[in-house]
Amino acid sequence: MHISNGRAIIAQRFAIDLVGLDENGLAAVGEIDGTTNEDWFGFGAELIAVAEGVVRAIRIRDGVPDRSPLVQLPLVMELTLEAAAGNYVVLELGTNTFALYAHLQEGSVAVEVGQRVRPGDMLGRLGNSGNTSGPHLHFHISDAPGLDGEGLPFEIDSFGFLGETTTNNVLEEWTDSEPPELAAEADHRSGLPLDGNVLRFP
Repeated sequence: MHISNGRAIIAQRFAIDLVGLDENGLAAVGEIDGTTNEDWFGFGAELIAVAEGVVRAIRIRDGVPDRSPLVQLPLVMELTLEAAAGNYVVLELGTNTFALYAHLQEGSVAVEVGQRVRPGDMLGRLGNSGNTSGPHLHFHISDAPGLDGEGLPFEIDSFGFLGETTTNNVLEEWTDSEPPELAAEADHRSGLPLDGNVLRFP
C-alpha cells in the first residue's frame, strides 16, 4: 500500500507474477546461484496485448538494465514507484482501466506512447528490470496508469491448467523434493489463476 494523490491505494491488489517454466516445471537450468538471465526459461519471451487499447504510459522506460537473478534487492525506501517497475508498458483498455506490464527486458519495448494495439500485438519481452529477483512478468489492472491507481479485479478469457507448484519447487536446488509432476492440461475459462498455479496460454 502507498499514498498517491492523497489516497491510500493498493495497486497490486489483484496482480499476478508470471514465471516461465520448462516441461519439468523448473524455472531455470544450471546451478541456481550462478545463473544468468538467459538460463531462465521465460527470459526474452514475447509479451502481448491482452486486449485492444492505447499505450498510455507517461513515458515508456526502456533503458533500465536487467538485474542479475537472485541478487540482493535495494531497500524499499530507496525506490520510487516508477523505478520499481523497471522497463514497462501501460495500456489504456477503457475508461479508468489500465494494464501494467512491468520488468521488461532492456531494449525490448516494441510500442510507443499513443500507439493503438490489438489483442496479440507484441509489446516487448519478459525481462528482469526494476525491483525483481528473477525474470518474470508483473501484470495488473488498475484505475490509473502504472502504480498510481487502485488495483482492479480481472479475468483471463482462457488458459490451460497443469497443476500447482511453489517457489522452492521451481528452483530445484532450493528444495529436497522433486519438481511437481504436471498433469494433463485442463481448460479453464474466465478466471484469475491462484498463487502457484501452473498455466499454459493458447
